[in-house]
Amino acid sequence: MPLEELKRYASQVKKLCDKEKYGDAVDLLNALKEEKITKELLESSKIGHVVNALRKGAQTSGHAEIAAQSKSLIKQWKAQMAQNAGGGDNGAPAKVQKTESSSQKREKEKEKTSDSKDDFSLGASIQPTADPVRNKSRELLQKALLVDKDKFSPQFVSLMAAKIEEAIYNFHGNSSSDTKYRNKIRSRYSNLKDAKNPDLRDSVMTGVISPDKLASMKPEEMASKQLQELRKKFTKEAINDHQMAQNEGTQTDMFSCGKCKSKKCTYTQLQTRSADEPMTTFVYCMACGNRWKFC
Repeated sequence: MPLEELKRYASQVKKLCDKEKYGDAVDLLNALKEEKITKELLESSKIGHVVNALRKGAQTSGHAEIAAQSKSLIKQWKAQMAQNAGGGDNGAPAKVQKTESSSQKREKEKEKTSDSKDDFSLGASIQPTADPVRNKSRELLQKALLVDKDKFSPQFVSLMAAKIEEAIYNFHGNSSSDTKYRNKIRSRYSNLKDAKNPDLRDSVMTGVISPDKLASMKPEEMASKQLQELRKKFTKEAINDHQMAQNEGTQTDMFSCGKCKSKKCTYTQLQTRSADEPMTTFVYCMACGNRWKFC
């Protein structure tokens, strides 16, 4: 196959990857399967890299048939490379056969290692888009979700990271340059990776919280149960303090306001701690509205 034609094939496959239309690559893969490829053509056209990217994208997006077909094509090319490299030594067939066998074993080991790395490699297993900023966002979200990698498959984690990013992207007007988009990605990353907040990750991964819902949630809604209870406690205490300080109390000139220096104040004493502790005095300045307390 001429180099220019092979480059056209590579360009078409790359476009399908960028658009995530992996299912449309069947005809291209079938055509490539019928061609004889040399090492020089592979290196010059970059077709091997493109088909490998197609395999990874198809695998993570659920296009198992395309992933298998791409993998088969890559194996076919590797076999052709090995055959071309050893085809000239007719004088020692047994030795060549042994060498090829060792080479095949090494390739299988490499493939196993590669597949294992791809499963948890952030850059390799994400579902890519044509936008580098969005791809980086998907990497961050996937990294956060991989805190629980033993609970869910790498492919499912990759899929959920892509859906969350897409929901945030759509929520902010389809613009990855929007500061609000980037801030929200960082916010979701921080909350999802929090080891003390497993409930949020579980809710997202099991569908209790949809990607669209996650994209619109406020920070306090994503907080862990422990933090939510702490916030409720502080809020309740602040309200109680405010209400107690607003009581009419007893008017006095014993206290001087720290803000306006007025002595026109009222005070109330309440038992806010244990019975053997002194009472807390709440003071209200009638001149400027300043409030303070002391024991």
